[in-house]
Amino acid sequence: MARPALPGVPHLAAGDRPHPALYLANQTKVQVSAVLFHWATIAMIPGMLALAGLLRERAPRTANLGAAVGMVGSASAVSLFMTDFYDLALARNLPADQAVAATAAASDLPGFVYGILLPAFLSHAGALILTVSLAATRVAPWWLPVLVTVGIAIPFLTAEQPPAAQSTGALCQLVAYGWAALRTLRTPLPARG
Repeated sequence: MARPALPGVPHLAAGDRPHPALYLANQTKVQVSAVLFHWATIAMIPGMLALAGLLRERAPRTANLGAAVGMVGSASAVSLFMTDFYDLALARNLPADQAVAATAAASDLPGFVYGILLPAFLSHAGALILTVSLAATRVAPWWLPVLVTVGIAIPFLTAEQPPAAQSTGALCQLVAYGWAALRTLRTPLPARG
């Protein structure tokens, strides 16, 4: 099912940035969404440490690798959501064609693509290293990496679907990481000696 078309707004193909008219029509939602994604991504940094903590006793090297990869990716991903504020500002201050051109030019800069965007995907790699290892060592149930994988994949597979369909990926991850958070909170602290 395709997104409903707005009058005067071209249809988006998969991977296209939203048209400036969408930003202007949803200014508060754009800002709230960007802030929520920003803080959710920041929360992944201690989340990676918590997942590694669950794994550390049975697979310390894998725990360290997964945490390092995941934290580098999460730290890089934090800056991605700033682009929504710039896109909104461009939509407010420039004609639509100029705003689209400026966003496209910024998105194609090698520093952005190779220095920020692609490294951000390391957060997914770190999460998968940790959750698959947790399941493989039987610290976590088999469904934990399945939910994380599905949660990562859904936004990519539903790019042209309504936000409610896209958000099911976040729901899958919330369940998976919620389980891990509860497990972490129940884990006794090591005795000090």
